[in-house]
Amino acid sequence: MRPAQLAEVRADLLAFAAEMFGSLPRCDQRRWAETYLRGLMLDGRRKSIEPLAAGAEATSDIAWREGTRGTMRERFLARRCRPANIGLRRFHRSELPLAWLLAQWPEGESEPTKYWLADLPAETTLFDLVRLAKLRWRIEQDYRELKDALGLDHFEGRSFRGWHHHVTLVSLAHGFLTLQRLSPKADAPA
Repeated sequence: MRPAQLAEVRADLLAFAAEMFGSLPRCDQRRWAETYLRGLMLDGRRKSIEPLAAGAEATSDIAWREGTRGTMRERFLARRCRPANIGLRRFHRSELPLAWLLAQWPEGESEPTKYWLADLPAETTLFDLVRLAKLRWRIEQDYRELKDALGLDHFEGRSFRGWHHHVTLVSLAHGFLTLQRLSPKADAPA
């Protein structure tokens, strides 16, 4: 529907919105619901992340780490944008700051498949954005080590003090093992 067509049916739309959203308790909720409904009806005006992607030709091939099957690499695209979130706008009470939008665009796909939003500085490199976005595997590996090898999930006490003591000691043990693993002087396993 074109804006001119929407203007012709505006009275009907307002009546429909009043009937559908009249049960919402706050007037701002009713207003935003009607605005959202109007936005859905406009052709080509839908909110989409696709216009931010400049196309597959604007991607860069980035290798972020060595995996068990060789170098892990993929095509990525990064753009600065402002998040569109009503809660964030209320919190900032002004225009939202620019953020990084990182998109992973696999070969052969018509559009990006994974997205990350980061509030890192503007001078952050694409490689650093990708490295930080793909760090999730390390966090999951550390959590699994905390649970399986160090017994994070073995606490069965009833007090917060006991739980806090247990978690603190497990975290210290994990820190020690991490330092040992990263130390250049550490002996390699035989």
